[in-house]
Amino acid sequence: MDMRRLSGILLFVLVPAAALFGQELSDLLANVPNDLRQELLRSGSVERLLDDADDVALVPDHPLAQMFRRALDDTNPNVLSEQLVLVRSDLDDRDVLSLYNSLRRVSELSYVQYYNERTEETEDLFRESRAIEGPRSRRVIADPVVSSLPRDERIWVLQGLPPFGEVVSEYRYRSDGRAFLFTGTNDDPLPYRGMRVVKPGNMITAILVIPVEDYVLMYGLGGVKAFMMFGLLDNRIEAAFSGRTNGIFDWYYDTYLAPLDR
Repeated sequence: MDMRRLSGILLFVLVPAAALFGQELSDLLANVPNDLRQELLRSGSVERLLDDADDVALVPDHPLAQMFRRALDDTNPNVLSEQLVLVRSDLDDRDVLSLYNSLRRVSELSYVQYYNERTEETEDLFRESRAIEGPRSRRVIADPVVSSLPRDERIWVLQGLPPFGEVVSEYRYRSDGRAFLFTGTNDDPLPYRGMRVVKPGNMITAILVIPVEDYVLMYGLGGVKAFMMFGLLDNRIEAAFSGRTNGIFDWYYDTYLAPLDR
């Protein structure tokens, strides 16, 4: 499956659905335009590249989705994309916990790569990726995996993010006991050529997982509000962030979702 189309704030929603045409899936996709919904059911994925958060159209109808909608309103990104992917799988509680913990094993993000369309080369998405004690302490700690889904928890992550250098991000996890939402925001600004191109909080990552039965629906949204230096960096910035999101989606699909497809 080709997963190559996303950008800067990143947002996943993983939703196992009761049956391909079952009521649960119909409810979750109630707000998705019919042509896009039919494309998803036919091909297993649908992708859209956007330049305005008001144009998102693939968001599943779930209460936790309102949290990242507020983040979009706050950020107002100018590099943005979204994606839905449908995978056949009947997840049990252990599978859900495994997917949840895969997002807490942040060291596995070290040296994940992506394809940069501007340079036509494969590059490192991150250099080192490590959990740290807190936003003001860079002491590395073990990946904070858990034995059950906490209601609301956050961790901090230090990552090498070329060409911007080391960046501290806050990763937050919310759960209703079965479904969970992951969000990540940059605590540090992102500098480029001596100028701050992304302010703290303007690059976001999120994943929502809603178990039902028989299928996994993944919604991904990526976006960043970046200063384009009066138009001089439009192509560079868009290619950099869209390629990075592609890299995360490709890695997550290949490593965790594809093995569940049965």
